[in-house]
Amino acid sequence: MRNADGFTLMEVLVALLISGICLAVVFQAFSQSTRLRAKAENVMDAAHLLHELMNDPGFMGHVLQSRGGFGPVPGAEGWVYEATLDPIRYVPAGTTQEQEVPDMVSVTLCVKSRFGAGRCLTGWHPFFVKS
Repeated sequence: MRNADGFTLMEVLVALLISGICLAVVFQAFSQSTRLRAKAENVMDAAHLLHELMNDPGFMGHVLQSRGGFGPVPGAEGWVYEATLDPIRYVPAGTTQEQEVPDMVSVTLCVKSRFGAGRCLTGWHPFFVKS
């Protein structure tokens, strides 16, 4: 039997259930987009920081002199770096003997934030051994 003055209890409950499901979907999408935005910002910060460090003669001089290493990134609170140096090797044409490029090294520089996001960049740099 239907009451002409309003909604039945069942109609109200169904409407609330549908509204709740819609709100849950919207909230989940918003939450996920917020997490993705924060992660993207962290990746962009890491890329910018790597670019700055690789182009900083003082920092790269320190890394080359200490032959790599790790520690806090100067001037960037919450970030740490790790640098490794490897000789650049090649096989000259007509031979099978691997050789190293003199006075050059491959520097792999990685930065990581306290939030866990990090990136690495590799570049070649002159490396002069002081006698």
